[in-house]
Amino acid sequence: MIDCPFLALSATIGNVEYLRSWLQSLEEARGRDGLDFIEHRKRWNYLHYSSFRQDRIRQPGRLHTINPIAKFTISQLTGQEWMGSTELVPEQIQETLDHLLQLQGLPVELVEAIAGAVAYRNANLGVARMPDMFLSGVDLAPVEQLQNKIKDCVQKLAILSPEPCKVSLY
Repeated sequence: MIDCPFLALSATIGNVEYLRSWLQSLEEARGRDGLDFIEHRKRWNYLHYSSFRQDRIRQPGRLHTINPIAKFTISQLTGQEWMGSTELVPEQIQETLDHLLQLQGLPVELVEAIAGAVAYRNANLGVARMPDMFLSGVDLAPVEQLQNKIKDCVQKLAILSPEPCKVSLY
C-alpha cells in the first residue's frame, strides 16, 4: 500500500471486515505495527428508497418514494433488529405518523402509543414542519426521540394488527 491515509466508503465496500483484515496483513508483512481502523456508522445523508413505475405505455414513468420501513416483512417488524438499522429523515417520520393516524379499529394499546407520539411531537417539535436534519445548531435529540417512538408504534402495529400494517406501510 502507499504511505498515505486511506479512506473507504460503505458504498464501495461490501465486506468491511475482510478489507480490514487484508489491509492489516499487508501492514504486518511490511513490518509495520498495524492499522488504525475507524468505523463510523452514522450517515451524513440518508438514502431515499424509490421505485420506478410506468402506469401507461405511452406516458413517461416516474419515481415513487418508498418509506424505508416498507423494506421489512411483518415478521421482521415484530423484532428489534430493524429498529437499529433504519434511520428515518424528518419527512419520513411525519409520513409514518400520518399513516398510523389514518388507521381505524386499532387496539387501545396501539392507539395510546400513537397518541403519545403525537403529544411528544407537538410538545417538543411543534406541529409545524420538523427541523431539517442538516441545519447547524439544531438539537436533533427530540427528532431522534420521536423517531424511536414512531418505530415502537410500527412494531406494536406489526405485532397487534399485522393486516393493517401491511396495507398502511407498503
